Amino acid sequence: MPAALFGRTHRALPSRWLRLLVPDPTGDTAEDLLVAALDTGVPLDLSVLPAVWGAALRNHPFESPLLTVGGDDIGRARDATQAADFVQAHLLQTLSCLGRERVDFYFIRIRGPLEEFQIAGALECLESARQDGHVGHLGLFADAAPLAVLGIWQFHDAFDALLVHPGEGHDTLAPMARERRVGVVSLGAGPGDAVLTPVRSVTEVRAEVLEHA
Repeated sequence: MPAALFGRTHRALPSRWLRLLVPDPTGDTAEDLLVAALDTGVPLDLSVLPAVWGAALRNHPFESPLLTVGGDDIGRARDATQAADFVQAHLLQTLSCLGRERVDFYFIRIRGPLEEFQIAGALECLESARQDGHVGHLGLFADAAPLAVLGIWQFHDAFDALLVHPGEGHDTLAPMARERRVGVVSLGAGPGDAVLTPVRSVTEVRAEVLEHA
């Protein structure tokens, strides 16, 4: 697929990204789906049951960038240390399941308003992980009311990528993304530098390749 520089990452990435969903038991195997997705070379979101994909990844060399989306537990953190612990636990679990030492993108999921200490603790953990080589780029998943996300983002210019729902979410947050040269990934459909499309079969992967070749 054609590639272009993605925001301020200085990386050339395709405009179509894939989120792997667990296949129907009566259809393709998980390994068949993963291999077909790896063959495309596009960024792959392995957030859904990473242990399923990890076993197959060990058997197949690949160059596809990998990404994962964090949970929503930082909103329950009582202090910055606990917020960092939540993020670290999720990252370590993900890396262990995938059998990798690094993911290219880690997206913090924002599900609602956060206390300053909660976002600060999460970012401190991920910045340390980035310095240690376990995370390539930090991302922000706007999974809440756009204005709530904007209220957090405007005070923390730490993100290289924005994952956002199309519609109001994109329209509200895209101007700040442009101002900060942050790459925008739309979930499912819509405008942006890239679109993250869920796929659960080899046929769906091949259809994406043909459509965006």
